[in-house]
Amino acid sequence: MVLRSRDGEFVVDLDSRTCTCRKWELTGIPCAHGCAAILEKRDEPIHYVHDCYMISTYLTCYEKIVMPLNGKKLWPPVDREPFRPPAWHVPRRGRRQKKRRLQPEELVVNQRGGTSKMKKHGTVTMTCSICRLTGHNKCYHDKHDAPQQDWLGPDDASQTMSQKSASTAKGKLQPRRSKKSASTSTCEPAPPKFHFMPTPGFIPATSDMYTYN
Repeated sequence: MVLRSRDGEFVVDLDSRTCTCRKWELTGIPCAHGCAAILEKRDEPIHYVHDCYMISTYLTCYEKIVMPLNGKKLWPPVDREPFRPPAWHVPRRGRRQKKRRLQPEELVVNQRGGTSKMKKHGTVTMTCSICRLTGHNKCYHDKHDAPQQDWLGPDDASQTMSQKSASTAKGKLQPRRSKKSASTSTCEPAPPKFHFMPTPGFIPATSDMYTYN
């Protein structure tokens, strides 16, 4: 039976009591997909639980009686060497190794037969916390040349480099100017305006105040 959910499609086999999500096989208890298939069949999920969870199995395990034993002083002597616990710490020469050993799937085999470390390119995907897109983080969100995907093909890479070079050349040919300098160059300063303010008690001279010979 094939079940569809928001996680995808899963195949449930009620006869073998398996599901492609493998949760039923690992725990012995029907998973959510298995329960849906069982209820669709008009049956109870408890009938498909593994026998290790049954009370009858628990009683069968402890039906035998554990016979009491004598104390250590009454044990018969043995000529063999007694068992000793393993050494807790074995000192070694040199500095202690802090770098972990890589797993076989973390190594890449070269053409010569040697092994090298796996590169992070292509394995670690950056996700922007602002736009939720992959390929860049929030530090490059406002930049016009921020990549929008994790990997670029040769055609996309050449196109991106050409766009970047064109934008660089355009920026060199047309430098940005501040608004202050632009407003200063376009607007002409207004001529100053002077207003005559007479002094209190001052009488301006007229032609009647003077006599000419």
